[in-house]
Amino acid sequence: MNYSQISNEFSSKFFELVEKANKIVITAHESPDDDSIGSVLSIYEILITKYPRKNIRIIYSSEPEPRFSVFKNYSKIEFVPDLADEIGNTDLLVVLDGSQFSRFSKQPEKLKIIPKNICIDHHASPINEFSLSLVSPDYPSCTEIIYLALCRDFVVSRELAEIFLLGILGDTGNFTYLKPHQTETLATAKKLLEISKIEIQEFQSRYRTISKRSFAVIQELMKNTCYFFRDWLA
Repeated sequence: MNYSQISNEFSSKFFELVEKANKIVITAHESPDDDSIGSVLSIYEILITKYPRKNIRIIYSSEPEPRFSVFKNYSKIEFVPDLADEIGNTDLLVVLDGSQFSRFSKQPEKLKIIPKNICIDHHASPINEFSLSLVSPDYPSCTEIIYLALCRDFVVSRELAEIFLLGILGDTGNFTYLKPHQTETLATAKKLLEISKIEIQEFQSRYRTISKRSFAVIQELMKNTCYFFRDWLA
């Protein structure tokens, strides 16, 4: 069943599927960014709090991004060559910040074999078929959708508020990319700032270093750059 707007009905169906599953895998698109990391860590925190006895894993088809290690449960993320090789006996796959299986694995057909799957995304892209999906381009980040859809009756801790802000600030460029119809995001951020008690500049200084992938690109450019120096005569 597909939803394009946040609703109590979606939330109920989401938790119904989670309750019926024993082995759950959470993932997001390859090459993790602020919003995808915020999405997987927030869903993980919500689920392990509500269902502490379930087997819940976060698995990425990607290399680690150590700059996110300051966030709660980052150490729980399993970074592997391909998610599809790690999902044996999984009952439920939760995919975030993307709505095509090809964004999560080089073997997307294997992901479709999992009995149940849920997608939450904010991109205006074609949507694959899922057991349940909430895809709403009205929102600037996947993390905000998760907060609004799944935390109505959930007590958000200071650490979880920081995770939500990671995604929201990242995908909005500190609110500079917001569109006129997305002003609700400012109200959401206000609530999370009050919970987390952070100062945005200091908060971002904890994790805003150059990414591993960007550094590799810079290294490659430097290797292929020729430098010319002029001899200066006195």
